[in-house]
Amino acid sequence: MPLLKINSHLERIPWTKIPNSLLDEHMPRLKDTELRLLLLILRMTIGMPLERDTVYLSYPRLMHLTGRGSEAVSNGLKGLEAKGLILKATHLSTEKSPRW
Repeated sequence: MPLLKINSHLERIPWTKIPNSLLDEHMPRLKDTELRLLLLILRMTIGMPLERDTVYLSYPRLMHLTGRGSEAVSNGLKGLEAKGLILKATHLSTEKSPRW
């Protein structure tokens, strides 16, 4: 088994905590785009200095940040919602939900 060490420049940058359950239970069942989206949502919610539970991310922004196309992003969001890992907010207040 290889000995792995984190790249030294990563030790000095801010971090986003990832729940162990995501890595232990959910990651094996997630498709690639679902995992990318979930990590991005975690980064934009609990990973920000002012933690929040809701964030507005436009499709073009999601596509840019994940490197995936519109259909993949749409299917990924539907998959995460079906698995109960995200909730689709129907009425977002821009005061409480920052736009990215």
